[in-house]
Amino acid sequence: MAISTDRNEHLTRRVANKPPGSILKENQPWDATELATGLKVPVHVLAADPHLDPAFTAQDGAALQQLNPNWTWEIVSGASHSVHRDAPQLVIDRLLGRT
Repeated sequence: MAISTDRNEHLTRRVANKPPGSILKENQPWDATELATGLKVPVHVLAADPHLDPAFTAQDGAALQQLNPNWTWEIVSGASHSVHRDAPQLVIDRLLGRT
């Protein structure tokens, strides 16, 4: 079912006016560890540069990998939370299985 243009614009304005902190606060607890550790398929996370205050840290990656060996991760130097925007070719390479 498609959302009408008017409704879509309204929702976009509503979300755009919300500070990210309030979105996180309204969705407590913001923890997907149980779901992540139960995955049976390989998962590779492209993590933001630790110098850019990422939401997913090296400690998070190490902890998930310890809980579920299907998890691997790598830090993308210079990339922010939006790794796909900051390093699009790297994302494409990883999706296609290129290292």
